[in-house]
Amino acid sequence: MLDGAIRRRDSEPPGAKFVLPVSGLTVAIHRATGVEDVLLAEGRADDAALALALVESRAWSCEIVDWATLPIADIDHLVVRMRQSILGDRVISDTYCTDPACRSRMDVSFGLDEFLAHHRPRRAPARGRSWAAEVSAEHGWFIARSRGGDEVAFRLPTIGDLIQTAGAPTPDKFLAQACIAPDGASPRSRALAERAMAALAPPLSGPISGRCPHCAIAVSFHFDARVYCLRELCDRARFIYEDVDTLAQRYHWSETAILSLPNDRRSHYADLARQARLAAG
Repeated sequence: MLDGAIRRRDSEPPGAKFVLPVSGLTVAIHRATGVEDVLLAEGRADDAALALALVESRAWSCEIVDWATLPIADIDHLVVRMRQSILGDRVISDTYCTDPACRSRMDVSFGLDEFLAHHRPRRAPARGRSWAAEVSAEHGWFIARSRGGDEVAFRLPTIGDLIQTAGAPTPDKFLAQACIAPDGASPRSRALAERAMAALAPPLSGPISGRCPHCAIAVSFHFDARVYCLRELCDRARFIYEDVDTLAQRYHWSETAILSLPNDRRSHYADLARQARLAAG
């Protein structure tokens, strides 16, 4: 029976494996099902907890992984890969010229593979860099030292840290207290730690630059890869309710059985059911 078709999550996915840029963990992604669609349809794209829940549902590794302890950049990388697996590599969007005299609409298009490559970690010392970082004796921590003699200990913020900031009155202060030592480090030491974090785990959010095709002025806009990709996936996932209703009426399958189907197979059955309904008048 179809009700017994729930996929085993401990089995290795058939797709290609890839290495997460910060942790170096080798992972793969399970095929998406209606289970993830419900998560997305009932979640918020700007909620870090949604990203973690999606990763816990679809990501696979031969190692035992507490996904909440992975650096934010690794979780964001996984979300981008999941978006690629469903919607492809190309981002196509639009924005407006920032020149008040122009304000023309601009098309924006770029590849996510290229975007991820541009944001890969820079572990080797950069030419002219005024600081260096090394692994600390304490697991998961680093020591950053500047040429001016400043020294600070830090660890990379995790997705679990980010989720906890949702309930913190001052999120930036919460992250600093969790990830930078000693507590109450000077502004210079904190800035040093933040520069090192950005090099070891570049955030997948920030400005994307270009030129307005109408007035040729240099423009930039903020792009948050995790939120953007989740928003696209959330919008797409809302069709799940229609599919469940259509298949339940046509085949009398349970919601559990329908949600367990891979998305492409469920969509194919739903299309057949709709065609049959139209043919019957």
